[in-house]
Amino acid sequence: MHKFSSIAILALFFVCGFDKSAMADAIEQFNKNRIKQMSKFSDRYNYYEKKNGVVQRGSKNTGLDTRKVQGYGKVYNWVEINNSKLGSVSSSIGKRFKAANPIARKESGPDRNLGVISSCRKVHSVSNTVKIKNSKVENAIIGADVNSGVSVTGCGKGVSLTGKSIKNSVTVNKSRVGGAAGLLK
Repeated sequence: MHKFSSIAILALFFVCGFDKSAMADAIEQFNKNRIKQMSKFSDRYNYYEKKNGVVQRGSKNTGLDTRKVQGYGKVYNWVEINNSKLGSVSSSIGKRFKAANPIARKESGPDRNLGVISSCRKVHSVSNTVKIKNSKVENAIIGADVNSGVSVTGCGKGVSLTGKSIKNSVTVNKSRVGGAAGLLK
């Protein structure tokens, strides 16, 4: 199946006359389909798509947290939200009050993760693609912390990102991500 897909993409390049935009679109579509396919089998692949308020079949989590994944290696995340709403005012208010509680144990991480959260020791190669169009993500009155990029923790003291590959593509078009200023954080 993989061999057939590669041949189909090459044939498409020849038909399009090596048009750069068509080639880029074809490669992006191939990567999207590959991540969608592999997300069913591996914790290192995450695919999430919500369109017109409906989560598409085959989707997993809204983002990828690899801090608890065994071993290290390549990580792929693809999140698309189109004409949809993710999160609510009431859930965001609850998260804000929970974060403001000095007695409760604070869980490290954002209110909503669309991107990749990883440990510096576990990451080798990260590819993150997030596309948000005509949507609201964690539309809170009080504020919400939303990660749509790549967040790497635990660097320093001999552990760095030197020699590691991180690709991050985030597109937000006519959308609201997060809430107000996040007053209770």
